[in-house]
Amino acid sequence: MSRVRANAVEIGLFLLALWPALYFNNGANIPQISRFDAVYAFVEPGTPDTGSFRIDRFVRVGRTSANTIDWARNPAQGREAYSNKAPGLQLVAVPVYAVLFYGARALGVDPTAPKPTYVLAWLLNVLVQGVLGALLLPVFYRLVRDALGLSSLPAASLGLVLWYGTGLAPFHTMFWGHTPAASWVALALRAQTRGAPARCGLIAGLG
Repeated sequence: MSRVRANAVEIGLFLLALWPALYFNNGANIPQISRFDAVYAFVEPGTPDTGSFRIDRFVRVGRTSANTIDWARNPAQGREAYSNKAPGLQLVAVPVYAVLFYGARALGVDPTAPKPTYVLAWLLNVLVQGVLGALLLPVFYRLVRDALGLSSLPAASLGLVLWYGTGLAPFHTMFWGHTPAASWVALALRAQTRGAPARCGLIAGLG
């Protein structure tokens, strides 16, 4: 297969994987909000939580009202609340949200108003979780094509079955870490099959 054709297949698979994140928006649910809260707390200025991953202002520790129940704290170290989710996705999302937040402000839009918040949450999911997760399909395509000696169509078909025949596509519509983690696993496996165990270990550890 020519390099141009192979690249076209990989780009097509990436776009097919990205589609659920683009088209669907699962809005607000408890695990997503916990992750969003950590990102918002770090970026949004003028609060006691700014520049940290504390989400005190969202969960209101010690009161009954909260926008998520997915938080944790260590009473021995204070009453600060944090998201109880793995931090990888939030760490990647912070600079992206900073660009979105201050970009909206530069355009005269209040990014904390209800409608802009909804739009920016969708964009944040697409640009971070969506893009990272969608890398799984082209990487998996290369992995099975080269490791199993498959031609283009069977390798691409296996990738689409993996994506749309399991829970990956539904999870890809939400700001969760499932599909980015799957991408890292595929990248690690590809490194291993190409005789690079050290790189495999590095990628697996980062994932």
